[in-house]
Amino acid sequence: MPDIVPRQRLLALLDRHESCRVFLVTGQAAQGKSTLVASFLRGQEQPSLWCHLTAEASDHTRLFETLINGIHELFKDQEQIQKIHIPQTTLGTREDFFRQIETLTMIFSQLGSPLNIVLDDLESLDERGSSFSFVERLIQETPGSVRFFLLSRTQPGMNLQQLKIKQGLIAINNEDLAFTLDETRAFFRATAMGIKEVEKILIITEGWAGGLILVSESVRRSH
Repeated sequence: MPDIVPRQRLLALLDRHESCRVFLVTGQAAQGKSTLVASFLRGQEQPSLWCHLTAEASDHTRLFETLINGIHELFKDQEQIQKIHIPQTTLGTREDFFRQIETLTMIFSQLGSPLNIVLDDLESLDERGSSFSFVERLIQETPGSVRFFLLSRTQPGMNLQQLKIKQGLIAINNEDLAFTLDETRAFFRATAMGIKEVEKILIITEGWAGGLILVSESVRRSH
C-alpha cells in the first residue's frame, strides 16, 4: 500500500534484534502488526512463509498441513523438497505430533538457506488444542536459520519466558505499536490539518492505527 507510514523506530528495533529466533508482536485489531512485519521482511533477502491461521489450525495436524503445504509451494522448484516423504497423519495423535516435528525439522535442515515463518492471527487458535505446544516444540527443535514471527491480538498460550531465555525473543506490544505524534503527523501529511488538530486526533484515538484510518477516511469524504 503506497500510503503506509514507515514506522522507522519499530523497523530499527527489529533490525537491532534480527538475530533473534522469535519475534512476538501483540496488539489489538488494526494496530499494524501485519503491516510492520511485512515491511520488515520486505527488506530481508530471505524467503518467507506467511500463514493466516483459523480455528481449524488449533489441532497440530491441521497446522502441520498448513506449514508443509506452504513450504512445498515456496520451494517447489527445489529437488530435495520434492523428494521428501510426508508421513500419513491422524488428527490429534501424540505419535504424529513428534513425527510431524521431525519432518519439519528435517526439511528446514535441508533447505540450506534462512527461512522466516509468520504465524498470523494466533488468537484464532483454541488454547485447549495442541497447536500452541506444537509451535513451542517446533521453535525449540528447528535450526537457527529459521525465524518465527508470532502475530496475535492476545498473548499466545506458550511458555514465552522459556522461549526468551533459550531461543532469543523480542516482543513488541500494543503500546509499542501505537502511533507517536510524529507518525500521526506523517499519516495526515496530505491533509490541511494543523498540529493542534493532529494532537487532538492522537489523544482521541490513543495512537490506534485503525482509528487514524477511520478519521482519515472521514476527512477524505468530507472534501
